[in-house]
Amino acid sequence: KQWYQRRVRGGRVARPLLQRCATSLQRDTAVARHISTTMLPEDVELLRTTCWDFAENELKPIAGDIDKEHKYPTEQVKMMGELGLMGMVAPEELGGAGMGYLAYAVAMEEISRGCATAGVILSVNNSLYLGPLLDNANQEQLEKWASPFLDGDHVGCFC
Repeated sequence: KQWYQRRVRGGRVARPLLQRCATSLQRDTAVARHISTTMLPEDVELLRTTCWDFAENELKPIAGDIDKEHKYPTEQVKMMGELGLMGMVAPEELGGAGMGYLAYAVAMEEISRGCATAGVILSVNNSLYLGPLLDNANQEQLEKWASPFLDGDHVGCFC
């Protein structure tokens, strides 16, 4: 409790603590980048690099505007579909990428780093919408309700 009282002034965290956290985060991010490039399977590392480039070039420049103006990133969602990100774990027979959950987690991290809104859209479509369908639907239902949601033209939701 004493540590907490010393670090909090007027309801705010003291500046030195925030600076140490920021420095630690930068160091940890650099370490994580090194680990990711040395420990991921080759296909997942290629996916990570692709998602990083996409986030840097297509998402980061518009992320602030999307948040301020409450916009939906239609073009970027379509691009994520074209990259295969909107159906990461869906089987290739349905039109999905057929990748595993490690690849999905890596893609989510990189896309969310560029734009949180795009990350949420990616997550909802892959996990909340497609997840239950892929686990429980028959082939006819998958073709009707999953396939159209893999290319970014349609985005699933959860009610």
